[in-house]
Amino acid sequence: MKRFYWLLLFFLGSINPVFSQEVYQAHTHVRLVSEQDAVVPGRTFWVGLDVIPDDGWHVYGQNPGDFGLPPRIRWQLPSGIKVGDIHWPYPQRINAGSLTSFVYEREVFLLVPVSVDGNFQSSKDANLHAGVTWLACKNVCVPGRAELNLSVALVKDISGVTFNSFKTFFDQTRRNLPSVQVPFWIACLFALIGGLILNLMPCVLPVLSIKVLHLVERHPDRKIALRHSLIYALGILVSVWALALLIFILKSAGRFVGWGFQFQSPVFVIIVALILFVLALNLFGVFEFSTPIGGLPRSQTGYQASFISGVITTIVASPCTAPFMGTALTVAISQPGIVGFGIFTFLGLGLALPFVLLSTFPFLLSFVPRPGPWMIHLKRALGLILLACVIWLLWVFGIQTGLGDLSKFYKPSHEIHWQSYSSTAVSQARQSGHGVFIAFSADWCINCQVNDRLVLENREVVRAFKDQGIISFKADWTKYDPVITQALTLLGRDSIPAYVYYPPGADASIILPQLITPKMILERIWRK
Repeated sequence: MKRFYWLLLFFLGSINPVFSQEVYQAHTHVRLVSEQDAVVPGRTFWVGLDVIPDDGWHVYGQNPGDFGLPPRIRWQLPSGIKVGDIHWPYPQRINAGSLTSFVYEREVFLLVPVSVDGNFQSSKDANLHAGVTWLACKNVCVPGRAELNLSVALVKDISGVTFNSFKTFFDQTRRNLPSVQVPFWIACLFALIGGLILNLMPCVLPVLSIKVLHLVERHPDRKIALRHSLIYALGILVSVWALALLIFILKSAGRFVGWGFQFQSPVFVIIVALILFVLALNLFGVFEFSTPIGGLPRSQTGYQASFISGVITTIVASPCTAPFMGTALTVAISQPGIVGFGIFTFLGLGLALPFVLLSTFPFLLSFVPRPGPWMIHLKRALGLILLACVIWLLWVFGIQTGLGDLSKFYKPSHEIHWQSYSSTAVSQARQSGHGVFIAFSADWCINCQVNDRLVLENREVVRAFKDQGIISFKADWTKYDPVITQALTLLGRDSIPAYVYYPPGADASIILPQLITPKMILERIWRK
């Protein structure tokens, strides 16, 4: 059956082949496969070394254990084409007496990123040559060797790039790359806690505070308040489900996306900025009207406003990632739909829970002073927070559209020297013997900006980076970038910020939490 499938793929790909010739040696079939039919100079694409051992035989993983040798690839590439490190799927563990080995007993794809220089010139194709060696074992071990050649067409525009029939194998392999394995109930708990913490984020806190102020100001009937809070929660859940559905649809279509991806669209950014601006003016008293955020009518009508209020809360919360939330979202996006929707549901419940509790149990607000002039001052303070968010979103919009970058007016006194991210540059930096630090960030990510200002621009952190000769890369996700999105996926992350540190000479990376501190960074850097 397997051989028939290969023949079918060969027939389908014979017009524009995206795989090398197949070599059978040492009881193993090997070939080199491209995920794309073509590539644009200046971008990165993925190839896979497809290894199929015969029944009963196995090849070894990156860490073979007590015995064995992993497959090796010796590349011969034209100038302007570079490859990164092999990304190894989870192996199987086998025991032979007191010896333990980590192997692949079935077909395995070893993924390799390939970058093509923007100035690369070729009349036809990007030609890759790989000299592959491996060790296949059963009762005896047999070394194998193959010389594989793969040609991938070059096109001038990304519209000419399409994924081919091998993409399913690549996607399956990515889901089997090493990442933290989190049980479903733990992921749901993390999502619930993350949703609760989201209420404290700068864009969400004013919205929640406005609704709480209306509870204090109007003292609505308890049953009416409860109904409206549940409708508010429903608005949050429906919008979270819609966002999850969109993520899963785009994932199934071959586009790698994560939490907050919609802020990569300038149109979405300016719409959110306008919503927050209107709310800020309302809080300043420039004009008075009943906003959806405004809250609870005294009657049982107005459920639409409560529902829209929940939708707006989800929208303004989406550029933020709270502690625990990143792990939960990674599990949600990588799992089948029903599991993913379950985790997203708990995220929405966490976001809605504070207002539902305050509406259900009014005594929780007993510590709040009676309505008075203090409420006017609080509204103005909340309006200032929203206005600051508007300015920040306009800054993001200017960067995305090229209309203006306000960051040129901000010059930190201490700054790390950042290089633009590419897998090839990271691989070369690691091979140089220096420590390597990668920051996955975006201008629309509030957490990223806080970490930048308070941690990565800290005087001691900047000095430590310079003293240790650490090479730093900024993976900017402000606009959609498939290379950066794939890199996040391979790290087991589907949201930002994400921080990765490779100590000098180390094979394994250290993935830091999403909320970092100067002490945390310095401990990783100075640790021997």
